Amino acid sequence: ESRDWLHANPMVDVGFCRGFVTETKAMLIQATQSPDASVPLVAGRNALLRVFIASEADNTTPMPHVTARFFHDDVEVFTAEMENTDRFIPSLVYVGDIETTSNAPIPGSVIQPGLEMVIELGSSGRLPASGRRSLEVVDMPPFNLTVVPFYWKDNPDMGLVSTVQSLSEDSDYFNASKDRLPVNEFNVSIRSPVAVSFDPVSSVKTLDRVAMIRTMDGSRGYYMGIVTRGGGLGRRPGAVTVSELNEAFMAHELGHNLNMLHAPCGTKSFLERDYPYMDGSIGVWGYDHRNDELVPSSKPDFMSYCGPPDWTSDYSFVRMMNRRLILAGEPAFALPSSPSGRILLVWGGRDEYGELYLEPAFVVDAPPSIPGERGPYRLAAVDSEGNRLFDLSFSMEETACGESEGESGGFVFAVPFRKDWSGRLEHLELSGPGGFAVMTRNDGRSTALLLDRYTGELRGVLDDWPEAGSSLQTARRTLPEPGLEVVVSTGIPGPADW
Repeated sequence: ESRDWLHANPMVDVGFCRGFVTETKAMLIQATQSPDASVPLVAGRNALLRVFIASEADNTTPMPHVTARFFHDDVEVFTAEMENTDRFIPSLVYVGDIETTSNAPIPGSVIQPGLEMVIELGSSGRLPASGRRSLEVVDMPPFNLTVVPFYWKDNPDMGLVSTVQSLSEDSDYFNASKDRLPVNEFNVSIRSPVAVSFDPVSSVKTLDRVAMIRTMDGSRGYYMGIVTRGGGLGRRPGAVTVSELNEAFMAHELGHNLNMLHAPCGTKSFLERDYPYMDGSIGVWGYDHRNDELVPSSKPDFMSYCGPPDWTSDYSFVRMMNRRLILAGEPAFALPSSPSGRILLVWGGRDEYGELYLEPAFVVDAPPSIPGERGPYRLAAVDSEGNRLFDLSFSMEETACGESEGESGGFVFAVPFRKDWSGRLEHLELSGPGGFAVMTRNDGRSTALLLDRYTGELRGVLDDWPEAGSSLQTARRTLPEPGLEVVVSTGIPGPADW
């Protein structure tokens, strides 16, 4: 692997012997770098410069003083000096030995688009031989993550809720995500807790509620529900996840949001078919800046089931970077959310058996959110005469992780309200791969949304509320906190709800 990696590097011509360097080369690495130096640098993120120097005269020639100069717009903006006192040039330098290379940390403020670099090797020459080497640097958008603590209304684990509410973006729980994902600015917001009527483990049911919360909040960022147990789940590609409070699980699920499937180690489900390393390893040497150490190429990829410890491969890093760059150009992510208004909240999905389902719909105040692209699924609102009030075409985000590959998925839409819908909406129809599902005005179920009376923020989603035999007045006495407004739906909102 060292031979191939060095040969592909464009900085210089290199000689080889059993995967060791026999001449000179230089590289910049953040989390990972590939054999052909095709992993772009993330703007604003610290990097490590490594300069490999080798000679046929084994340990007899003094190691030169190395100077690295960095330029923006023909102006030198940073200089790194690497002293090599009492060191001699070896005949071979192993890529995995950081002690045999000249190294310098390069601050993120230097790593910006348009960056150029020159390496001076004392009186021995320079890299490149003439001119300056242009480096590919990509300016990534901020990664905005909202963390949602869930609790079971009838048996709350308020210790977990308290722990989540004490988190900040500097908490260790986010280190794995910051290190493995192509991010620089990583922002964390802790949302108000949300009550549910079941034990909030890692499940599609919990994930659906995270998606509802994000839609009602009108957010363009990523949402992660923190659950009591069960590992994690994530929509792929998407923006919602659930996870235990575990940094490895959290990073893995965010990887699914960024369009990653599993590296082939420890699991046979949701495999990344084009993953280049058959054993699920990262395949190339990485760099852990927190501990200032190299990460062996044999380390499993964080999207496998063979860690932790794990790291990110060049393949995973570039694939996630491409996903983020695509999203940065889409209006749904690039523009601020729309103002709140009266909307019809419709949600449902495809269960682990591939069957379609709809959940009770609500009329609430929230920013509108409808599908931006057509797909194989259709959601139609139909009146008593068979007229369609709206007809949405969309693709359903799949749920990655679990055993039923490609089966489970979900959606949430906030459809802008039209006055002539009041009293006319008779039923909702969901159709597409997996069959057909209908939600009527009284579907035999009831779901309640608990809203903050003053801000309208969603604070709870309760199924089968009120319980059989219980009046609304009695049920209100058992709400998890004061100051809540309750909106109940048994399927389709009635005329009074509009």
